Amino acid sequence: MFVWPELTNEELFLAARIAREGLGTNNVASLSILGTGAEAGALDESLGFTASTADRACIDGADLIICNNTALESDHLILAVRVIQAVRAGTRFIVSNSTLNPADQNLSTLAMDPMRGRASILWNGVMQTLLDEGYFKPAAVKKLAGGSAFLKSRDFKLESVAALCGVDAADIRAAAELVKSARRVVIIHSPDRVQDQAGGDMETFANLVVLLRASGVQAELLLPRMNANSAALEIMGADPAFAPGRVPHPAGVAGARSREELRALLANGELKAALVIGEDPLAWGQTGSWFQNVEFLAAMDWTDTETTRSADVVLPGSTFLETEGTRCNFEGRLIEYARAVEPPSGASGVEVLRGLAAEFGVAAGTDTTAEVAKTVEEKLGDLARFYWNTGEERIAPVALRLVPTGAVVQAGSIQPPLTHGEKYKREIREVGTGRFRVRR
Repeated sequence: MFVWPELTNEELFLAARIAREGLGTNNVASLSILGTGAEAGALDESLGFTASTADRACIDGADLIICNNTALESDHLILAVRVIQAVRAGTRFIVSNSTLNPADQNLSTLAMDPMRGRASILWNGVMQTLLDEGYFKPAAVKKLAGGSAFLKSRDFKLESVAALCGVDAADIRAAAELVKSARRVVIIHSPDRVQDQAGGDMETFANLVVLLRASGVQAELLLPRMNANSAALEIMGADPAFAPGRVPHPAGVAGARSREELRALLANGELKAALVIGEDPLAWGQTGSWFQNVEFLAAMDWTDTETTRSADVVLPGSTFLETEGTRCNFEGRLIEYARAVEPPSGASGVEVLRGLAAEFGVAAGTDTTAEVAKTVEEKLGDLARFYWNTGEERIAPVALRLVPTGAVVQAGSIQPPLTHGEKYKREIREVGTGRFRVRR
C-alpha cells in the first residue's frame, strides 16, 4: 500500500487500516518519503517526539535563525516572508546549503556551502568549537541525559571538519560566534528535502537544541516539509514503523518493520501486489523497476498517469477541492478542509476508501475525522500538541537527551517526481530553461 503524502489524514488513516487489517501487511508508506532515505522517528530518542518544537511565531522573536537543507526562496515561500521580515528587523541569519541561491547570499549574515551529504559534520564542528571554547561546559554536559556518551563519541577537530565538509575553518568559527551571542535561536531544517540531507542531521540539530536549552538559551526547531501532509504519515500509521496513533507497528502482521526494510523489498523486486494511491512510480525507470515482479497492480488517482495506465484495476481519487477532511502542517497544527466541488466520480477519496475497507471487512464508520481524532488523542496523549495541535500550548517534555552522532558522509539520491505536487514544482523550476521564455 503506497500513499500520496498530500492525502488527507482521513485517507491516510483508512489506507493504513486497509493495509494492516484488510491485507495483513505492514508494507504501507509513501514512495516519495521512502526515496529520501530518512528513517521514521529520528528525534524520538533526543526530544521524545519527531516534530517541530514550536510554530512559526517563534521566528518573530529570534535573534538568530539557522537554515539548513531549506531553500526558502524556492521551497517555502510563505515561511520565507516571515524570515525576511525578521532579518530586516535585525535578526542574524545563517544559511547552510551546498548550493546557495541569491536570496541565501543576499539575506544571510553568514552563508556556508558544505559538500552534499556533509552538513551534519559541519554543524558538529560548530558544536565542537563551542565545547572547546567553554561555551558548552563539559562538566555540565556530562550531567545531561546521554551527556557522557555524547562527549566520548566526539571526534570533530576543526581542521578535519573543515576538510571533510569543504567549509573554511574561519566560517565555522564565525558560526560558533553567532550562536554564542544569541539568546533566542530558531533552527529551520527540511526533513524530506534530499538535496542537502546528511546522515544524522536531524539528530545533530536536536543535540544543538538540547545543549542550547541547557545553557539557558531559548532554542526551537522547525521542520518544514516539501510534501503537504507528510508530517501526518507517521501519525496516521502510513509508515511501516508506526500504526495509527504513532504507536509501534502491530505484532503478528507480515511485512517490513521499518522504512529501510521496505526499501530493501522494493530494491529486490520482492513485491507481488500493490495498491498505489496518488503516486506515479511507473513514469520513471528508476522507481518503476521496484514493481517489475508485481503480479497484480491497483491504482487510485484523480487523473491519468503511467501507473493508472499499467494497473489491473483503477479506482477514482479526488483532488483537494473535491475532498473534505483534515491535514497537519509542519508545525503540527490541524487544518480543516471543506469540499468545494463534487468529484466527477460522485465519491471522494475518503468515500472510496471507506467502501474498499468494507470489502475487506474493516469496520470504518461514517465519521472518519472523529475516529482519527479519537485515535490520536488516546494514543499520543500530551504529545498530541506537537502533532495534532488545535490551539494547545506546546510544552516540551522534560526528559531531553543527547544522542551520539558520528562523522557520516551520506548524500541522498535525488529521485524523480512521483506526486502531482512534485511534478508541478519541477515544471515551474524550468522557467527560463527553454520551456518558457522570460523577458526582463
